[in-house]
Amino acid sequence: MARVRLLLAIALSLVAVVLAGCGGEEASAPAGEDTAAVDPAPEPAPEPEPAPEPAPPEAESATVPDEAPTDEGNTPGKGKMRVQVWLAHDGELFLASRDVAREPRVARAALRALLEGPKPFEETAEIGTAIPDGTVVRNVTLKNGIATVSLSQRFVFGGDEASLRLRLAQVVYTATQFPTIQKVRIELDGEEVDALGGVVKVNRALGRKALQSELPPILVEEPQPSWRVTSPVRLRGSADVFEANVNVRVLDEQGQVIGVGHLTATCGTGCRGDFEGEIGFDVDEEQAGVIELAADDAGDTGTRPGLVRVPVVLQP
Repeated sequence: MARVRLLLAIALSLVAVVLAGCGGEEASAPAGEDTAAVDPAPEPAPEPEPAPEPAPPEAESATVPDEAPTDEGNTPGKGKMRVQVWLAHDGELFLASRDVAREPRVARAALRALLEGPKPFEETAEIGTAIPDGTVVRNVTLKNGIATVSLSQRFVFGGDEASLRLRLAQVVYTATQFPTIQKVRIELDGEEVDALGGVVKVNRALGRKALQSELPPILVEEPQPSWRVTSPVRLRGSADVFEANVNVRVLDEQGQVIGVGHLTATCGTGCRGDFEGEIGFDVDEEQAGVIELAADDAGDTGTRPGLVRVPVVLQP
């Protein structure tokens, strides 16, 4: 009997050892880890997209503006409209354009853009304005094709008669780009005025014809400053030059001539005629450039009469 009890005790001891071993294995799992099931291996993270290659550095002479229009027809972006702003170059009118927020009061929007003055890339081409910095538009009203434009008194600060007449032409030409406006009447701070600076009469509404003497011999309507152009570049405008000849050169960012051509206006010396045509050029990469237009040097003076320089972006 004693032998039986001894064997039973040994058997119970072996069972206890086995159970103790199983309990120790479960306790060896890290705290908090679910040992009931094994999670599938995580999917590899997607490879990051390669960073865009940095744009090649521009040459110091490049004048590519941040706000340059796209090359898709040089059209304004969504919610924008393109308006003319008549700036100044060498004491005469110069046509440029701006993309502004679309709104119903288009004349006021265009005049505000005009009063902001030239862009830095335009200044490099000696395009400026005769309108004093700080001039603001007080109001614009329209009745029977006449826009009454009220400007701040600063509009008449400084300048001689020529400067006053030029700044007046800038306002009149900018406002009359719209078909509903034929003439402009000027007010200062809401008050009627007979003459700017006492010398330039504004006691009646004025249209473009009254100020056409402020136009340059060669007026470029297309391309506009900062436009992206491809070869052949289309040129359009008007001119009053010797024998209606308009000579064109395309310069790259190094100032090298890469395109030459000749256009003919529909009217010659003594009258203004339209011109239109295309000039080819060749570049390997996008870069700042300039399109120059000038009349014939009829007097053999070694100069380029009526020279106009339009800064653009040349594309292959």
